[in-house]
Amino acid sequence: MSEEQITNDKNERDAAEGAERTVFSWRQKLIDRVLKILALVLLPVAVGSAYTLSKAGDIGLTSVVLVAYLVLVISALIPRLPYRWRVGGLLTALFILGAGDLLLLGWEMNVHLMLMTASVLAIIFGGSRDGYITLGCVSVTLLAFVIAERLGVFPALAGQARPGIPGWVTLLSEWALFTILGGVILASLDYLYPRMTRTIDYLQDCVQGIKTERDELQERLEMLQASNLNFQRRAMYLEASLEVSQVLSTLFEVEPLLDRAVNLITQHFGFYHTGIFLMDDTGEWAVLRAASSAGGRRMLTKGHRLRRGSDSMVGWVVEH
Repeated sequence: MSEEQITNDKNERDAAEGAERTVFSWRQKLIDRVLKILALVLLPVAVGSAYTLSKAGDIGLTSVVLVAYLVLVISALIPRLPYRWRVGGLLTALFILGAGDLLLLGWEMNVHLMLMTASVLAIIFGGSRDGYITLGCVSVTLLAFVIAERLGVFPALAGQARPGIPGWVTLLSEWALFTILGGVILASLDYLYPRMTRTIDYLQDCVQGIKTERDELQERLEMLQASNLNFQRRAMYLEASLEVSQVLSTLFEVEPLLDRAVNLITQHFGFYHTGIFLMDDTGEWAVLRAASSAGGRRMLTKGHRLRRGSDSMVGWVVEH
């Protein structure tokens, strides 16, 4: 395997892991919201159901409702609880309600709805493996109840059979239908989930590419603006130099020439001070001969000079 191929494989793995992390972050936020909403919305339902059932003397179903709601509340109100435990709490609550209804009320539509919801939520929050495991557990539980009804262990489970068809046959056909539909739903989600992940990965790459191109364009724009300003500055300096040269070419005496030079340079190049030093006859001293600022003119009247090779900037320039 070539080094380039190894690098590409590593980039693909990193991208896939990034997409997985994004999806997991969405799952965490979603399970947190779902648990809190259910805990809040189902509070009056749980209290009302428990009160009504206890008044009716149905202690078994009352216990099922309270235990399921307690599991849900614990999963919702403990923020440090691991993610899989919170998902497990939600699925357990649904399973308790579904199995309790099946055990105490018989084969009703609520049972199918809650147990199917548990399987779907398992694949949404845990992935295809958790979804199929949950569906398998639910299917085995329902099959166990069908067998128990056939053996007469739970006579209350007998559904409304069609004329000429035993009740256990009706339950068995409904169990098969439930399992098949659950398998189709989970297979569909299992098919869509990795493609959604790859789509998210692709969109993230597109967004990152757009950001990179935008940053590159911004950088190039700043470089062009800097170059443009530099060209404008050079053009201005060239124009100023030409004008200074034209004016100075009309002067032939040294002192007026130097005075005019420092003033024109200060004016056209935007300097706050311009000074001209000339070497004296000994070659040891740089003497200030012209200055454009007030401070420079005061130094000029005092005969300001700097020694060749001194620590001053003028002295260093003369020396080197």
